[in-house]
Amino acid sequence: MSTDSVSRNFLKTLVPCEDANIDIVAVHGLNPKDKEFHAEETWKSGDKLWLRDFLPEQLPRARILLFGYNSNVGFQSSAAGVREQAINLLNRLWLERQAGYKELKNGVEVRPLIFIAHSLGGIVVKEALVQAKLGEKYFSICAATYGIAFFGTPHRGSPFARFGAIIAKITRTILRNPSNTFMTALKQNELYASELFSNFQQLVKSYQFLSFYETRSFKNLGLNTLTASAGQVVDKTSATLNLPDSRETQIALDADHKNICKFASALDENYKQVSRNIVHMANCATKAFEEQSLETNGAILKTADPLPEAERSIYFVGRNEILHQLKDRSKSIGEAHSRVALFGLGGVGKSHIAIQFAYLLRESRPEVSVFWIHASSPDRIYEGFRKIAHECDIPGAEDEDEDVLSLVKTWLESTSQRWLLIIDNADDMSLFLPSNTTYQGKDSSIPFEPTLCISDYLPECSQGSILITTRNRAAAVAFNGGRPRDLIEVKPMTELESTDLIKSKLTNDSSHHSESEINELADLLDHLPLALVQAAAFMQQNMISVSEYLALLKDGEETQMDLLCEAFQTLGRDSQVPNAVATTMMLSINQIKGKQPRAIEILSLMAFLDRQEIPKEFVQKKQDRILDLTKALGVLKAFSLIAEGQTPGTYSLHRLVQLVVRKWLILEGQDREYAEKALEKVDALFPDAEFENWKICAAYLPHAQSVLEFTQNAEGQNLRNRIHLQAGIAYYMWSQGRYKEAEELDIQVLEAKKKEVGLEHMETVECMSYLASTYADQGRWAEAEELDRQVVELRKKLLGPEHPDTLTSISVLAKTYMHLGRLGEAETLAADVLEKTKNRLGSSHLDTLTDMNVLASIYIDQEQWGKAEELCLHVCRLRQEKLGIEHPDTLTTMYLLAIINAGTGRYGEAEKLALQVVKGREKQYGPTHHLTLDAKGRLASIYGNLGKWKEAEILTRQVLDGRMEQLGPSHPDTLTTKANLAILYSNQDLLDQAEELEVEVVEQEKHILEPDDPSRLVTVSNLAWTRKRKGQHAEAVELMEEVVRLRTKRLGSDHPDTKDAAMTLDDKMTRGNQREVARERNRKRQHEKGVGPKNTMSGSEYQRVREQQAAIMQEKQRRADERKAAEQAAALAAKMKKK
Repeated sequence: MSTDSVSRNFLKTLVPCEDANIDIVAVHGLNPKDKEFHAEETWKSGDKLWLRDFLPEQLPRARILLFGYNSNVGFQSSAAGVREQAINLLNRLWLERQAGYKELKNGVEVRPLIFIAHSLGGIVVKEALVQAKLGEKYFSICAATYGIAFFGTPHRGSPFARFGAIIAKITRTILRNPSNTFMTALKQNELYASELFSNFQQLVKSYQFLSFYETRSFKNLGLNTLTASAGQVVDKTSATLNLPDSRETQIALDADHKNICKFASALDENYKQVSRNIVHMANCATKAFEEQSLETNGAILKTADPLPEAERSIYFVGRNEILHQLKDRSKSIGEAHSRVALFGLGGVGKSHIAIQFAYLLRESRPEVSVFWIHASSPDRIYEGFRKIAHECDIPGAEDEDEDVLSLVKTWLESTSQRWLLIIDNADDMSLFLPSNTTYQGKDSSIPFEPTLCISDYLPECSQGSILITTRNRAAAVAFNGGRPRDLIEVKPMTELESTDLIKSKLTNDSSHHSESEINELADLLDHLPLALVQAAAFMQQNMISVSEYLALLKDGEETQMDLLCEAFQTLGRDSQVPNAVATTMMLSINQIKGKQPRAIEILSLMAFLDRQEIPKEFVQKKQDRILDLTKALGVLKAFSLIAEGQTPGTYSLHRLVQLVVRKWLILEGQDREYAEKALEKVDALFPDAEFENWKICAAYLPHAQSVLEFTQNAEGQNLRNRIHLQAGIAYYMWSQGRYKEAEELDIQVLEAKKKEVGLEHMETVECMSYLASTYADQGRWAEAEELDRQVVELRKKLLGPEHPDTLTSISVLAKTYMHLGRLGEAETLAADVLEKTKNRLGSSHLDTLTDMNVLASIYIDQEQWGKAEELCLHVCRLRQEKLGIEHPDTLTTMYLLAIINAGTGRYGEAEKLALQVVKGREKQYGPTHHLTLDAKGRLASIYGNLGKWKEAEILTRQVLDGRMEQLGPSHPDTLTTKANLAILYSNQDLLDQAEELEVEVVEQEKHILEPDDPSRLVTVSNLAWTRKRKGQHAEAVELMEEVVRLRTKRLGSDHPDTKDAAMTLDDKMTRGNQREVARERNRKRQHEKGVGPKNTMSGSEYQRVREQQAAIMQEKQRRADERKAAEQAAALAAKMKKK
């Protein structure tokens, strides 16, 4: 038994190194026999301690340390358990690294760190890293750790711990020694072990692991013969973390638990394997830290206009305590992620404090980039993220269909640079609620799901932190999880701060302003910075004293305050607007009105727009001189009623200002007048949603939605303006694939037109055609047909059967029939339209060419290849002459020619044409536009014809991703693409994957297509063939019986598709002597249609089938995308919604 002469608690240097570039710390395990030098003996074999005697030869620049602690459980045991010893390790290591490192970064040593731990030592190390992560003092250790080498660490406990605990308890009882948690931590299914395992799982993504586990049985743990049953102390299941091999390397050693980390020679095979893995980990650690250091000391992140103002206010005073708290929190940037919230009353100065802190941070830590996002609405958040993506050149930022929120989050989490994200005006608590909670805001037309939870998109990593400002304390709590230390309330200014702020804003000679009057003014304005700044600005501009301003403020105060409070109560959640601020704003507004009425006109218009990023053109009159407009805007900026927006040429105003201005207009009886003026202005400027105008539409959208909110009771011309703007927004939504939102607006517009001018009016009919087009784009053909027929009949009645608009309607109806599979009716209508247009305009007119394209697309669907090709060659030649080869209309005709060439077996020529169309549309629209996706889908189909399965699969996956993002999982185009991918899997004999996709498509098509829809029956037929090839004959027969029955009902028994299905079914039902006859008939059918099971054909026949099977994919592709490809000009003409 040992004495107390040797300390068991220490951290000593085994191998010193003056120019060390890494620290390696060894931590021993349980000391069951009360060995005096257990810390050293753990790693020794004979007199060789490999950490000291062998490893330095391989890692000459490593400083190697040994941590010792009292790990006895019986004799001379300590009351300190795992957590206490873990904190002991942290403290000793922190002190050692602070003292022993010459260059500290922000007071922290950044040399990488690796732990080597045996058995219980691994539990201590894990607990240490968990505690370091939770706190701040030792977080540098958590951040510096690169990896851990575990030797027989029982992550999930050990069955031997139960026996050991019994003996340890007996020994402590006899000797009256204290107990600890060591044996508890080692037991299987123990609460503490489970809790630690769970906590550490949150950290595993930050580190690399070497898990060495024993393969020999160990018969005596050293406590008693009770443990003499043979077995491994820690088996593989408990000794490994079960992580991916990119994170954890699991290595079996030919040793028992005691000798797993003892090596007598550098030539020992176990040692060679252990040391080489540790050396590799150490080299990776030093390389990673060197690269991080270079990045940190090199280029700084490109910052996207980090602050909402061009420069900080020179009049900022006070707030030192809050700034000190923010500075203290910012120390962890680069080491730990923090989330801090500034909350308080509106107008109290939260945003200005955030601005000041951002500049101070950039001065003190220039390596930290600052980003600023307005969170007043989901649309503003989305635009803020998109701006960061564009300004920082994040890959994928130019992709209009990319999920920009996830893109920015992933990028910020993956970069090694330091950053601070400031989210301003995050007042809506629903932004931080779980994403399955319905968003209750009025602005639901956002470019992502209306259940936006911004918490899902906030990056969380050690290199960055987030600061928000909010009026809503509940939002602050939801944002940072309610950690009191990170909730900072911004209260009104102190008396000294208030007086300093007022003096800084007044004339330099302030002797004629008495101290008592300034104090009184500050008291009357509740020490709110916004009110103080406004009051000072008013005094400066009007050259009045504080006493004169006090007299104005007190004149009629009770009446004005009562009215203002009543109005705020009717405005909902902003009812607690500070009265003093409102009074000051009204005083300012009335004063400006007398001196600069144009400024008040501008402010009044802004009151009904979205309060962020208001374009100058929205408030500019045609007759405005630039100088007059500049002066008017200058007055508003001087009073802090508006501020420069982040985007050049835009302005923003505070929520409180906007509310007070609207209340002021109510009191003046002008609220409806200015709301309708704002509506008129936005309607006049909102552009057609052509491709080149999409960015403008996106910028104007929040303002358009805002004026609609305030003009719901419009009449006369104002109602017409409102309807026109709704139609313009619907067109933009439609152009972005946001069909549900477009449909909602289309219905509102149509109903309003019916009430205004009646059903039999051209404007109503036009709106009806828009809604029909929106239905068609959602694959709702029956609803589209009903409206299309009404449009045709009404236009015939109102305009006559030969009018161009009537013919356009008939052409649209023909395409609807085509998609419904009524090809005969479609051909008759399209041919009649073409004949009339040709007689009126000639065969070379662009309108005639459009009608030729429509008829050609119907011929393609009927497989009348000769007629289709003749028309398309004529159209393509003339369009190239008149419009150019890269014009969208020319590309559409080339697209049809690609289909024709593929349909007639000329796959090489089809491939060339399809490639041209893809490149042309990528140039015109971008890689993920729905027209580009159509072309890519067609090219994938042609690749399938050519047997280029991998190329076809890659393209089809791209198309499917785009369809899912734009249209959702149940859209017909999405389902068609998914079915195409299933065919590609089938062609590569990946039958399980093919069946899985085909089942998904069949199930979803049940809900959106008629049972006898041709496209749906193709999918069912494909599924039947897949199941037959898998040997599931009964299921295949059942599916084919359904196909035959429904095709007979829809197409008739003599239709080729019906005959094919019947022949297939007959083959499946044939038995006995008829089998060979059926197979021969099946071979003929396979040759014609390109379908069939592999096991009924020879190799050459099967290859021919694989080449022909892509015909199915072509059929489904045509039915899904010819609506768009037939002629975009006609579709857009039917969709035009502007005056």
